Amino acid sequence: MNELNQRYSKEVTDIVSVSGKYPCITKTKDGQTYVCYQEYKDRHDVIVAGVLTQEKGEFLDGTIISQGGEALKPVCVADGNRVWYAWGENKNQKWGIYYRSYENGIYGEIQCAEEGEALFYPYLYSKDGVVYLLWNRQYSNSAEVVMGIIGESGTENIQVVSSSKEVYRPSYTMTDDGTGYVAYDSFNGKNYDVLVRAFKEGVWSEEKAVSTSKTAWAAQPLVASLKDKVLVCWYDFNHGSDFSYNSSVVFLKDNELIVEEPYCIGRGIDWYEDIAVGENSKGEVVFSYSWGKTKLHVRHYDYENKWSEPVVFTYDENSFASNQRALIDEEGTIHLVWQYGNQNGHKPIRNAQVIYTWLKADEFENYIDTEAEKVSDPFTRPIPAEKSLDRVSKEETKKWMIKNGYGEKFPVFGDIHGQSGMSDGVGEIDQFFNIAKVWANLDFTALTDHDCYPYWLSESEWEWIRTTSRLFNVEEEMATLLAYEWTPNEYRYDFGHKNIYYRGFEGELFRSEDEGGLTPDRL
Repeated sequence: MNELNQRYSKEVTDIVSVSGKYPCITKTKDGQTYVCYQEYKDRHDVIVAGVLTQEKGEFLDGTIISQGGEALKPVCVADGNRVWYAWGENKNQKWGIYYRSYENGIYGEIQCAEEGEALFYPYLYSKDGVVYLLWNRQYSNSAEVVMGIIGESGTENIQVVSSSKEVYRPSYTMTDDGTGYVAYDSFNGKNYDVLVRAFKEGVWSEEKAVSTSKTAWAAQPLVASLKDKVLVCWYDFNHGSDFSYNSSVVFLKDNELIVEEPYCIGRGIDWYEDIAVGENSKGEVVFSYSWGKTKLHVRHYDYENKWSEPVVFTYDENSFASNQRALIDEEGTIHLVWQYGNQNGHKPIRNAQVIYTWLKADEFENYIDTEAEKVSDPFTRPIPAEKSLDRVSKEETKKWMIKNGYGEKFPVFGDIHGQSGMSDGVGEIDQFFNIAKVWANLDFTALTDHDCYPYWLSESEWEWIRTTSRLFNVEEEMATLLAYEWTPNEYRYDFGHKNIYYRGFEGELFRSEDEGGLTPDRL
């Protein structure tokens, strides 16, 4: 543990008793800090929320705020001294986006913004007493971003705010003049772009691309206010595990969206990309991003001075760090909640743990590490090799098959072992399937994320995988198999890793710690 963590970090959850994932943080007008996270225990996922202090040695005494379904990826935002929470939840293979408030020790009623087959990525934003909730509706071969205004009486003014065919992962902010900006990533048939739109005086602008690469796959755009402009941050990845973190300043001028030249914050070769952005009313922005599987870096930005050098906010080389959320308060103190793993799941304790790390503005420069991004993990570097293959068209193949007596039979090609950024891969789970279609040109595939690398795969994550796999199973386009990689703990027993495939899209997840998944014969 480095000096920063020794002084300014605390454990929020008990890693022995529960698995805490996907934390989020906010701060109310009276200076109180709140946190929420997804808790997995006894094959069940709930959302827990509570007050966060900087007192070490005290775990969060939180309250379960979700319903009886399998809850996923909570978010929170302060509106004055009131806190709003939102999350996804699956029950009987139907998804819903739910939300509720908290103020003066009282939680409001749980309300449902929408129920449907595939609803993900809730995002909350508040300004001047108005709270905005965005989420993602997904279908086969299409997806859209939806936004509404929430309150104790329900959800109002629900509208689709995207115009491209297949978009994911929304974020939203507003400038001082009340102009709203939404950003999301979009599959264009070849790769993923970052798109942004502006909303002013009741009119949405046209979508405009912020990312500029013709080959890289952009993901997870986050937008933050610079008072009169906005800053859009995202990551992208390419063949060979190349990645980069990028930003661009965007603003509306004469009703036209202006996008400044993107700036590359950092680049390297590795897996495990996660980002987080925080803003305050002064136009200061904080950006956190993964550097390999063990480090979360943080940089500070303002429009005049641009980007600072990085500070490492996480532990050491023996930890796993991911799924962070960032906050910068009015005094410039940076707050980061993040997800810790004990040596990447290769120890007896394979839960995730929520960690809270903070750093005051006047101490930031004391912890800058200009050498931190000069290192890379040799484990994730691609092996140099000639990997190009001869391409034969479908028409040529069909002629050859008929000529050689195979009639109307036709060969199909697939790959049924691959991971996403949910375990030890790159990118989002929808991107995994689109890569299989576009980059690999496969006829069938299976996403086999680990059941416990680096942490236990939870019930809601399994339902997320099940739903996404089913949506990408399109006849005469690409077939998908529901699957996972059974990953027993070699410190306890060593049966090797095994992929588990399902005949359809039904079936429970049997992890390598579950009674039904302890050994291959039980599976």
